[in-house]
Amino acid sequence: MNSLFYISRSTLPSYAANSVHVMKMCQAFSRQGIRVGLSATHPRGGEYANDDSIFQTYSVQPLFELFMFKYSNLPARTEFHIMSSFRNARRFGSDLIYTRLPRAALMGELLGWPSVIELHHPGSDITMKAYLRVARKPIIVVITEALKTQIIADLGCNPDCVIVAPDGADPMPDGIQPILPPAGRRRLRVGYLGHLYKGKGMEMISLLAPRCPWANFEIVGGRQGDVEKWKSSLGEEPNVRFHGHIPHSRTAEYLSSFDVALLPNQDFVGVSAGNNLNISRWTSPLKLFEYMSAGLPIVASDLPNLREVLTHDVDGLLCPASDVDAWCNALERLRASTELRSRLGKNAISIFKRKYSWDARARNLLDAINQRLNSGC
Repeated sequence: MNSLFYISRSTLPSYAANSVHVMKMCQAFSRQGIRVGLSATHPRGGEYANDDSIFQTYSVQPLFELFMFKYSNLPARTEFHIMSSFRNARRFGSDLIYTRLPRAALMGELLGWPSVIELHHPGSDITMKAYLRVARKPIIVVITEALKTQIIADLGCNPDCVIVAPDGADPMPDGIQPILPPAGRRRLRVGYLGHLYKGKGMEMISLLAPRCPWANFEIVGGRQGDVEKWKSSLGEEPNVRFHGHIPHSRTAEYLSSFDVALLPNQDFVGVSAGNNLNISRWTSPLKLFEYMSAGLPIVASDLPNLREVLTHDVDGLLCPASDVDAWCNALERLRASTELRSRLGKNAISIFKRKYSWDARARNLLDAINQRLNSGC
């Protein structure tokens, strides 16, 4: 394989984690020595960002080619985007289609391209089953073992066609300076990075803050409406500070300011405000790997998909998702022991470097894809 075309409907730039994922993966695929093209969408309304500013926003090198589409309100906008992407893929000379859109994977196979579909939650049964029928060598990439089990059960596909590849992160850049001043003597700076949708964890943080007055809770990320909602809900909680959305290129400055990082996913995790899709069982959160890359001690929910990455008391502390006493106790342990914080953080960064960088993910995926294409399923 010499070239790959990634068909995405991600908006660039945007607040969405999927936009980070596709930009980082295209950079990582390019670093493996293949030509990469990416189709994506300009934001709805406002001025269009140029390619250079998009690369800078995500701290990504311009190693691949962007094919940007104007946002459309047409009823068939997804189909229009997909067909336009295939015209670009043909001109680009792509050997392989890679996508997170089941319809694009199906169409790619019908047009004669080997097509790989990456799923982050159970896919459309009708479209995915059609893809499995027409694909000569179907390949489905998922982010957790739990999702692999569900996909196989739902679609009845050959387990050998499903590749598990957890999400990833970049190594922490050298020379990063903390953007926040020291928390103060005997205080613990507890950080959270990411969206504030239902189930992402603000429910737990809102209970922890009044019970841990010796901790500063720094909340980085979230849409303005969600930030305002949680500010109103918390009232005048003196040890909680919201920083709002920041460009992904600046996350390292905040991560380097934290003493501890939280990943308090609940039993229901939404993908956006008001969305009823529950991804709690399937998700492989980007923030988890960013915390690991920063060498932070992590307190996370004790959920099966997170246990695929973290081991309690080795590279993190795992707590029942809704047990506030357990979360308080975990933070008290970390406050009391710099040795524990150091040990967990060192283990986390060591495991990250071995397994969870974007480059490692891309390398392992390309190896697995080439093996499937050469041997079949």
